[in-house]
Amino acid sequence: MRNFWLRAAYYLLFNIAFFSIAIAGLKRLFDFLSFSTILMNLIFFCLFILILTLEISIRIFNRKNNSNKNFESPHRILLEQRLITISNSPFSIKTFLAELDIYYKFGLTIKTGNYRSPVDFQGEYINIVSGIRKGLFSDEGFKSIFMLGGSTVACLEGPDDWTLPSRLQKNICDSGKKFNVVNLGVSGSTTFDRFKAAISCSLLKPNDILFFWFGVNEGKGLWGRRGRGALAYWPGYVEILGLLSRRLNLQVLRLIYLVTVVFDENAQRRLARSRAKNLKKQFDHESDRWSNRNVKLIAGLQPTIFSSKVSPEHRSELSKNWKPEMEKIMKIQYEEFRVAFQNSEYFLDFSQLDKLSSHDIFVDWAHTSWKGNEMIAKEIVSSQKFQKIVF
Repeated sequence: MRNFWLRAAYYLLFNIAFFSIAIAGLKRLFDFLSFSTILMNLIFFCLFILILTLEISIRIFNRKNNSNKNFESPHRILLEQRLITISNSPFSIKTFLAELDIYYKFGLTIKTGNYRSPVDFQGEYINIVSGIRKGLFSDEGFKSIFMLGGSTVACLEGPDDWTLPSRLQKNICDSGKKFNVVNLGVSGSTTFDRFKAAISCSLLKPNDILFFWFGVNEGKGLWGRRGRGALAYWPGYVEILGLLSRRLNLQVLRLIYLVTVVFDENAQRRLARSRAKNLKKQFDHESDRWSNRNVKLIAGLQPTIFSSKVSPEHRSELSKNWKPEMEKIMKIQYEEFRVAFQNSEYFLDFSQLDKLSSHDIFVDWAHTSWKGNEMIAKEIVSSQKFQKIVF
């Protein structure tokens, strides 16, 4: 926090000095050219009209362009294509997709206190009550594994029985053990959000297990950027321009941002390392907190298409649905996660599952199909470290 305020003060002082010098320089230039006050005002007025015209033109273009778009979710389109290509589906794809569309119209999440939870919903394939998606079964006499994460835990790519938590429960039962597996996944949530959800969960009891499935949402929101060319030496240029474009909602500033700001791998590495260290520190804190209540904690690093060996055809098919920088961002972040968590007893790395290489299990770069959930669940249960912690 101290470094943040020092950096903010540095950016502020530099930009005050820069603009003071720039304004003074313009004034001297106008004086040198013997511009009258009226002419100076006319120049600034013309510049204002030019910027205003450009802003209006961009907004009209965007509105016209968006009006011709199909607003159906790209993920929803990919999911339908993927489900059709998978043979021997154990459920009606048409009925499931129709039900999913209704759920999308309800809205995926609602704000409850300091964190988000899924919208309650009842259907044939999607059932969510009090923020918990239905699993295979629930028995008060069994210990429970509470699986927490984002959309890769909520698993809206398949019915209740084919989510990752449900397949995990099925594979645990097949191994001769009896556990409830509770689905506390929420689309878009991060691990920090799920920590708050765990604290607020009244269902937890001694000997239960908190299983955090993380990686995707913790990495994809961090983008290392710098100014293009000479702008790279302007302290705070990216941060200030980004803040102004968001706060003022000016399309001109967003256009300037897109043209003058580029991806920076070194900056990305620094952001990823900081995120990994902060998350590791928080996990250590939560592990101590829950161990005092006799609750175990697992941090599972989830697979992505970037960390798995998928067929070139499948990768090529899906690659048009992510930005070119996304692969670099996630690879860097996952490298830093492995370094930060390598000596942690509660850490399980499922990001590189070679046994999945022959199966095209991904709907997009992060989400898996119902068949993919089954394969990942088998890998989790067969992990010796998982068995040591849970059994």
